[in-house]
Amino acid sequence: MRNVTQHDLEETRPDSPLEETLAYCLKQLYADRQHAVTEEFIHGLTYEELIGTLLQARDLCDELKEREEEECTGTLTSTDISQF
Repeated sequence: MRNVTQHDLEETRPDSPLEETLAYCLKQLYADRQHAVTEEFIHGLTYEELIGTLLQARDLCDELKEREEEECTGTLTSTDISQF
């Protein structure tokens, strides 16, 4: 990227939660009517590849969230059972 180093880019993060950031980026890409998914976003990277990667990140985020919820539920259930 011009005028910015990889280190600088990697040191900055959005303030919003990951789910919101992913949803916003995907929404903006889905709304684009100027490009075909097979077009290159930048040299060597198509819109389809970018969207696919964002979808993989969203899926992983959802999976991790489900695991955390299951662990919380499992912990609560074990605690509840041990009280009897």
